[in-house]
Amino acid sequence: MSEQHDGGPAYPTRGSVTFITNEDGTREATPCDRGGMNLIDWFAGLAMQEMIRDMPDLGESQAIAIRDMAISAYDMAGAMVRRKHQLQIMLAEDAEHAKQAHIAKLKRQVARLKAKSKKGGA
Repeated sequence: MSEQHDGGPAYPTRGSVTFITNEDGTREATPCDRGGMNLIDWFAGLAMQEMIRDMPDLGESQAIAIRDMAISAYDMAGAMVRRKHQLQIMLAEDAEHAKQAHIAKLKRQVARLKAKSKKGGA
């Protein structure tokens, strides 16, 4: 089972409104339920921006060069989002480990207190 991660929305717009112009010319606000641009698109746009910044005019080859750059930009963006996802998993695992360690520490403290109160009550 392969799940594709697009990084989620870069600029979420849930809960916002968009305006529609009706046939009679009146404008009506309607809820906008789109999630916004995803992070892969955002990262690819940033990468593409850097690649074409100082690109010389290549004449007829320009379209091919830009297509190849777009492919590279999305490859870079995909790698960034995959790494982000891996880090999120690692952080969640670290948080769970820390939680379990804290629970174990609390259990040891409770056991010591119970043992101490038994000695004091005897």
